[in-house]
Amino acid sequence: MFRLRSRPSAVQASSLVPAEMQQSIKDYRRMEATMQAILKACKAYLGAIDVMNKARTRLRDNLNDIALFKQPKDEVGAPSQGEIEKMKRVAEGIVFLGTHRLSDQIKRTLHDPLKKFVKIFPNVNDCIKHYEKVASDCEKAKDKYAKLTNSSSSDSSKIDKAKAQKIKAEQAWSNENEYLPEELPLLYELRLNFFEPSLAALAGSQKQYLEGLTDTLEAFFDQVAATDEEYLQEIDTYFAELQQLSITE
Repeated sequence: MFRLRSRPSAVQASSLVPAEMQQSIKDYRRMEATMQAILKACKAYLGAIDVMNKARTRLRDNLNDIALFKQPKDEVGAPSQGEIEKMKRVAEGIVFLGTHRLSDQIKRTLHDPLKKFVKIFPNVNDCIKHYEKVASDCEKAKDKYAKLTNSSSSDSSKIDKAKAQKIKAEQAWSNENEYLPEELPLLYELRLNFFEPSLAALAGSQKQYLEGLTDTLEAFFDQVAATDEEYLQEIDTYFAELQQLSITE
């Protein structure tokens, strides 16, 4: 399970920010934290695959050092050179699958698209920060103007200045509301459009990897390990040869 940390807003939410917009910001923060956590987990997964691939590579490169392959060629049960070469090819195939079918495809289907997606977060965070600041500034300007107009001791110059600041702040707030309240929920909804093909491709790549690994191992057993029927047939052949000897008649 991912451990997510909510990212607190730099400015306390203004009363001017509608409840639905506050919820959109919370949804976005949760999406950002989730994607960052998935990207971190994906990097750790790729690191584990890299370690596994290095172990497979060592196995491939050191097959000749395995005790089974060091047996004298004429010793009973010792694998032939052809069988050793087959095992090497199987090991090579498994290394290839781990590198290309697993690691590379995970990078292509999930890691790289996700890494590209999270690059938009800094700009979005700046927009949200600016949006919240403009709301706060507008609220302060309105409160200041209301306080001055309700005070009998305030002179007209201060009231006029506060009014001008209020109008300017209201215009800035109006401009700020033209795009972010509409685009931020849209960005949150688009996460589904991003994840659906990415996860589908990831599942497909995992399926291809497992199928390739299964085919490789089955080919290995087909080449090296005989079936029961093939084993009995081989024994019958040996007995047929023995029975042809004069001393066995």
